[in-house]
Formats: sequence, structure tokens, C-alpha cells
Amino acid sequence: MPGERGGLARRVAVVVVAGVAGCNPNSTRPPQVVPVTGAVRIELGLERARATQEVADQLSLDSIPVDIVEPQDGYLASPWFDANTGDPTEAWPLGPDVVRLQGWVEPGAPRHSHVTVELVYRPLADPSLPPRELDQQVPNDNPALLRVIRSLEAIRLRYGTRTGG
Repeated sequence: MPGERGGLARRVAVVVVAGVAGCNPNSTRPPQVVPVTGAVRIELGLERARATQEVADQLSLDSIPVDIVEPQDGYLASPWFDANTGDPTEAWPLGPDVVRLQGWVEPGAPRHSHVTVELVYRPLADPSLPPRELDQQVPNDNPALLRVIRSLEAIRLRYGTRTGG
């Protein structure tokens, strides 16, 4: 029926406009990056921007060199760093002693956020693959991962609701 098609067209237009409005072409997040399997996840009772800053601050207190913090985009990252000392390094990122952190904070229920933090290393070098495809979650006994988990647990105790993984 003609009236139904007009209503459908209007609904489709609203969905398209809402989808485009929700995209931020100026986002500082890397495009289309999905956290690796094994990334640590928590939920915090904080809005996205504050959660992002609180997580970055806590990680920095625990010797994780967070050098990118974008509260409005819900993104944080570190350079490649020495897993034992926390010092940024120019060393070839190969093996579990040289790691990198990325974190994403997504809005949840009102005044809540879902935080996902990965700590990756590259077990091998393969110039035929994009670098991101070489990234793997560090082993559970990695000293940097233990510090990340301790940091996230501290912030979860202050602002959190539940954990997951």
C-alpha cells in the first residue's frame, strides 16, 4: 500500500541518518580493530570519558606506559614496552617480553561503561601478513599482564559492577 511504503521509507531514512550521525570520522580509534581473544573485560559504574581516564591513570600508576588517552572516543594505548620494567622500547616487538596495550571503553547502561583491555605480543615476524594479524594475547603469567589485571581489579573495586572475560 502506498501509505505503508511512505512510512517504511521514513523509518529507513531515520535509521540511516541515526547511523551516520553515530559515526565519528574524526575518531582517534584505530579503524575496525577487534580485541584479541583473551582480552580482559570489566564493567564500571562510570560514563565513558571518565572511565577511560580512570583506567589510563590506574594503569600508569602500575608502570604501564599509557601514551594515548582519548576519553571522548573511549580509547587508550601504550607504545611497545618491556613487559618486565614497563619502559617503552625500540626493541623489535617479537616475543612475550615486548608488549603493547590497547583498551576500548564502550557505553553500557546509563552511567556505566564496558572496558576491554588487551595486552599483546608478536610471537613471530611474517612480512606477508598485516602486523595486527600477528598480535596475540600474552600468556597468563606475563608480568605486564599481572600488573594490568591488578590495575583493573583496583578500579573495578572502586567503580565496578562485575567482571567478565
